[in-house]
Parts: sequence; C-alpha cells; structure tokens
Amino acid sequence: MNKIRRKFSFWDTSHPQSVLAKNTLTRKPVYMGIVFQEEENTLMWASSCYDGSEYLGFHEDTLDVGDVLDTTARWHSAGNKILHTLMQYATSHNYRMQAVCFGYDKKLLEKYGDSDMDPLRVVSSRFWFEADVIPYITEVKGMSLEEEAASAARKIVDW
Repeated sequence: MNKIRRKFSFWDTSHPQSVLAKNTLTRKPVYMGIVFQEEENTLMWASSCYDGSEYLGFHEDTLDVGDVLDTTARWHSAGNKILHTLMQYATSHNYRMQAVCFGYDKKLLEKYGDSDMDPLRVVSSRFWFEADVIPYITEVKGMSLEEEAASAARKIVDW
C-alpha cells in the first residue's frame, strides 16, 4: 500500500481567479491613528494608516456640526462619518484594521476633562462594537493634524 503524503498548498498566481481569491481572502493588517481638532461649528479630523513599517495613507477632513447642539449627538454623528470613511478605505484597499489609536491634545482635554461622555470614548466604543477594532486613547503632540495622526498610528503599534 502506498504512503499518503501531505504536501503544501500553493496558489497558482498566474490564473486570474486565483489572484482574485487570494486578494479577497487575505487582508493586510493595519493600524490607524485618528486625531481631532474642534472649532466652534466644525470638527477637523485626520487619520493615518500604518502597517508597522511604513505609512500607507493619510486622510484629513472637516465635518460641519454646527446644527447639532448636544455634545453627545455631535460626536455620535462625527463617529458615523469617520467609521464609514475608514471602513470604506480599508475595504477598498483590502486592509483589516487591527487597532485604532485616538489621539487627543491638551485643548480637547481641557474642554471635556475626564467626563463620562468624553467624546473620544463615544467614538472609540463605536469602533469596538461595530467594526471589531481595538481602540486605544492617548495624548499626542505635533505641529499639525498630520503629524499628530502619524504619532497616534505609531503609538498603537508600540503599545
């Protein structure tokens, strides 16, 4: 009787269906850094995508939140937009967000303090429950939103 041998499975990378299947099955793990800057009626936010060795992308956007007076509702609305934007980005590039670092500066800390409805807690809990992404909140420093977002992305990898 012949011995049964086990062999490694290899993808045939030349066939188009194999390439498509490989791209849909294997998602690259990435880490995101998100920072906020709040003005009177606008909320500026920036995000940086990092895979542990290089930066893969940067996004900066402004949300008009002047019509929403309640702080919790304002940040919940912002969380919807941010979560939708980042999930769309990750899906289109075949990434899997492993963890997200929400960075804050001294201005945001002075405005909200350590309250139960801290806006970063409101937004980060949405990422945990809806996208299955590990949230992490820490203080960041930088000259611009881009630098702060990159710093947050590096900190989540170091964490």
